[in-house]
Parts: sequence; C-alpha cells; structure tokens
Amino acid sequence: MGWGSASPGDPADAFMKSLIRSALPLTWASLVRPDPGATTASRLGRALTWNVIGALCSSASNFVLMLAAARMLGREQFGEYGMIQSTALTVSGVAQLAIGYTATRYVSEFRASDKARAGRVIALCSAVGIATAAIATATLVLAAPWIATETLKAPQLTTGLVLSSALVCFATMGGYQTGVLAGLESYDAIARGLMLSSAMNLAAALAGALSFGLLGLLAGTGVGAALQWLIFRRLVVARCRENGIRISYAGMFRDRAIVFRFALPASIGGLIAMPAAWLANACLARQAAGFSELGLYSAAMSLRSLVLFLPLLLNQVTMSFLNHERGRQRPGSYRRIFYYNLGITGGLLFASVAVVSLIGPWVLALFGRSFTAGYTVTIVVLIGTAFEGIMQAPYQLIQTHERMWLSVAFVTLPRDVSRVVLASMLAPAMGAMGLATASAIASAIALCATVVLASAIGFETPAPKLACA
Repeated sequence: MGWGSASPGDPADAFMKSLIRSALPLTWASLVRPDPGATTASRLGRALTWNVIGALCSSASNFVLMLAAARMLGREQFGEYGMIQSTALTVSGVAQLAIGYTATRYVSEFRASDKARAGRVIALCSAVGIATAAIATATLVLAAPWIATETLKAPQLTTGLVLSSALVCFATMGGYQTGVLAGLESYDAIARGLMLSSAMNLAAALAGALSFGLLGLLAGTGVGAALQWLIFRRLVVARCRENGIRISYAGMFRDRAIVFRFALPASIGGLIAMPAAWLANACLARQAAGFSELGLYSAAMSLRSLVLFLPLLLNQVTMSFLNHERGRQRPGSYRRIFYYNLGITGGLLFASVAVVSLIGPWVLALFGRSFTAGYTVTIVVLIGTAFEGIMQAPYQLIQTHERMWLSVAFVTLPRDVSRVVLASMLAPAMGAMGLATASAIASAIALCATVVLASAIGFETPAPKLACA
C-alpha cells in the first residue's frame, strides 16, 4: 500500500497528544486572537473549534427550518419543497464549477509563499462565480416550466422553481467565499458569518412561509441567500487585507492552468454527481404517491447531516492544513495530519451512526406522526452515510496531489451511474427504501474506488508544476 507509515523519529503519538493539549483548554481569548507562532496542532484545534461553532449555527437553523416547514406545509407539500430545493441546489452546485473547493486548495498553499498568486486565484474564482451565476439563473427561469411539467410531472411546481432561482444566483456567486476564508485559515470569520446569515435566513424563510406558504418559504430562502452573499463578501475583503493579499483581476488569467488541472475536473465531478442525485430523486417523485415517499426520504436525509456533521467539519479543516503543509514542503507534518484525520474520522462516524440510530424514531416524530414510518429507510440511509463519510479521509490524498481527473474516472462515474441505474430499478417497487438502498450501494462503490486510488497515489508524489505559473 502506497500510504507509507509514520516515521519512528517523528512519532504520530506526539502530534495527537499535542493536539489534545492545545484543543481542549481553548479559551475565548485564544479563539478571538490567534497566535502567529502557534503550533500546527494548536492551529488545528482552534480552526476545528470555530468550524464546529459556525456549522452548529447553520445546521441548527436549517434543522429548525425543516421542522417548521414540515409542520406548516404537511407531508405532500414538504416533499414538493424538498424537490424544488434539490433542483435549485443541483443547478447551483453544478454552476459553481467547484470554485470554493479550488479556492481552499490553492489559497491555503499560496497564502504564505506567494501572496500575489493567492490574490489572482481569488479573483479568478470570483469572476467565474459571477459569470456562471448569471447563466445558471437564466437557465433555471427559462427551463422551469419544462422541468415541472415534463420531468417531474408536477406543473404546479413551476412558480416555485422560478422563485428558487434567487437562491441559485446568490449561492453560485458566493460559492468561492467560504473557500477563500478556509484557505486563509479564517474559520472564525466563517463562523461569525454563518451565525449572522443563518439567523437572517431563518427569519426570512419563516416569515415567508407564515405569510404565503410554500411560495413564501422559497422567496424567503432567496432573500436569506442574498444577505449571506453580502455578509461574506465583506469578510473576504477584510481578511485578504489583513493577510496582505491583493485581489487582482488584471492578472487572474495567468493562473488559468489551475482551472484545467483542478477546478474543471472537480466541477465535472459535481456536474455528474448532483444531477445523478437529482435524477435518482426524480425516479421516486414520478411514482404514484412519489412525493409522499420523497418526504420520508427527505426526513431520513436530514438525519444523515447529523452523522456527517463532525467528520465533514474535520475534513474541511484538514484539507486547508494538508495543502498548506504540502506547499511549505513539510512531509512529516503532512503525514501525521493525514493519519490522525483518517482515524478520528472513522471514530466519529462510528459514534455518530450509533447515536443517531438510537434517537432516530424520536427525531423523525418531530417532523410529524406520519414520518415515523420512515425509520427503516433511515437505517439504510445511515449505512450509506457511513461509507460516504469515511471516504473523505483517503480522498485528501487525491485532492492534495491534484489527481482530480482520475477521481472523475474511477470514483465519480462508477458511483453516480450506479446510483441512477439502481434507483430506476428499485424506487418503483420499493419507494423510499429503494432510493435509500441505491444510494447506499453507490456510496460503498465510491469508498472502495477511493481507497484503491489513494493507495496508488501514496504520499511521495512530487507537487506538479502549473504550466502558467
């Protein structure tokens, strides 16, 4: 196996002990005022703490909104809301062309060694976001009648799809913002931005739902997305100034090789993955009582977010740290962070699946009495979630070594083709259980492919030189 092992002279033990010592006694003062001379373990503890704080605010807000929406709209309309949101997020996710992911990858690598280049990368990501947001928004507005009538067989969703274009516009334009802040290791700024924007989004969405039902809920969500874009725009400008990084649009195309080496294949992965998930959902929605079954699946998927909460936060932080250590040519630190990320991710997933499985019936009951029928669906969703979560850790080797084209060919395509094919076979006969089973099998395929590819890449691959550097 190409992953190697920890060096005897540089024991991983010491890193873990240092991480625990530095993370546990964090005080508010140390969170607010970072120490420029802090150790890697101390920085990682601080970043993870802020990331948890921000994500807790965002997730709590989203969960409250889902509960309120389910109770106010009922199971049928809640299923319609889930389908519209899924459509909007699919369009936005594809349109972003992985610019947030790309921003984190390269800003973290260049923020200390090449500030001018970091500024050009940020400008490039911003320009791509504005252009693709305009295209995606116009496309959804124009295609809404066809999507609702021909694809979903639900013409009543046309107006809702048009309203969701506001979410598509601002989510796409702002897709790079949290990526930039993560690359700058400004997780405190991300947390503060999420605290404020989540509260505003929840207030706007609930006010809209109380006043105008489903359409008001969708309009309020669009207003919340616009406010979040404004908040994070100010944060990005301020943190770039603090780090001595000038965002330069004039020279951004000098780094266009980044687009072809990393952003393009990563976005193609999204172009395949998000529509595949949408098509799998549509296989269920098109059936008799399909939206009712989709309501059960949507509720089960909300529990999925509880399982992935900490593992994804950990891997978001370690992504920026691993790329930063790679950019500074520190292989020992890179290796230690990788291995402990792998171990901690596995432990968190095991504990999360166990806890959520136990509390699942009570959480589903919060959505409404009829949702408790989806507990067996939830168990299958959690199994697939465990596969999906653990693959995040070995996938770090793929992204840090910029092997994104291989990822598309050997991870994304097998996973998503199998997801759609299996959903088309299982959803008509098994309803929500069929869709959950198809997704779990697809996630297992992706995990196996990721482990094989990461093992082949290993640690020692030299950093590639960008042609336009």
